[in-house]
Amino acid sequence: MRAAGEAERYDRVRAVDPMNAATLKAKIDDAKRRLISAETEMERALHQVDRAAREEKTIISNALGTALAEVKAARQDLLALERVIADA
Repeated sequence: MRAAGEAERYDRVRAVDPMNAATLKAKIDDAKRRLISAETEMERALHQVDRAAREEKTIISNALGTALAEVKAARQDLLALERVIADA
């Protein structure tokens, strides 16, 4: 059984059916770019944590939280796209 957020993403992807190969590839490429971007931001923030003063760690923590949320959303989009392919 899918979680509510995952179901919404899956339904959103399914809503654009029938999806041609080019559109599907573009969506997968976009999700991969989002993952790479978020991972890069997280790495940058992690490097700053070691050097940061206590008050700066709160700012960095917020940035990491945002980046992690983007990684999770992108991964969910990729899973939904993979299901579309599997169901085709």
